[in-house]
Amino acid sequence: MQVRVLTLNIWGVRYISKFIDQRIQAFTEYLLQPDIQYDIIGLQEVWSKNDFAYIHGQLNSKYPYSYYFLSGLVGSGCCVFSQHPIIAVHEHRYTLNGR
Repeated sequence: MQVRVLTLNIWGVRYISKFIDQRIQAFTEYLLQPDIQYDIIGLQEVWSKNDFAYIHGQLNSKYPYSYYFLSGLVGSGCCVFSQHPIIAVHEHRYTLNGR
């Protein structure tokens, strides 16, 4: 069985990153092309819940299963979209100094 996975840091830091809305829109349009086929998509630095909601709304028809990892004061910035049911999730929280 082949599993196709895409992971991407979308650099979604509001007020610092440039052209976030345009990049997210272009990314979702790319993923919705008929010839683009991934089973699982993992995204990093989706810091805004509104950005996650937008991506989820755009991809829901092709990737109906998703999870947004909430943690800490500003969240983890990580989320997953899948064509297959997500059975369980786990987030291993790292300390800032890496210990």
